[in-house]
Amino acid sequence: MENIMNNPVIGVVMCRNRLKGHATQTLQEKYLNAIIHAGGLPIALPHALAEPSLLEQLLPKLDGIYLPGSPSNVQPHLYGENGDEPDADPGRDLLSMALINAALER
Repeated sequence: MENIMNNPVIGVVMCRNRLKGHATQTLQEKYLNAIIHAGGLPIALPHALAEPSLLEQLLPKLDGIYLPGSPSNVQPHLYGENGDEPDADPGRDLLSMALINAALER
């Protein structure tokens, strides 16, 4: 039997949600299953990992990054526009942008 710990580790950015009045971060099962079926090992990436020192420690452990779709929309100022986005997820945006920039620097 294959050892799953030898599979590529894929970091998946979580989405902010509320569950029974509590702030949560979640992932849709379809994204996790897709990574597993493709031979990867999905790892949930909570928003707090956007901290530069944590991100620096995290990236060498990942073989890939997956930025899934989300009900939230990217904040307009991140792509040079004005306005408010009522369904924004600032923590998700911050982590996603930090991951993209850190990966490009590697």
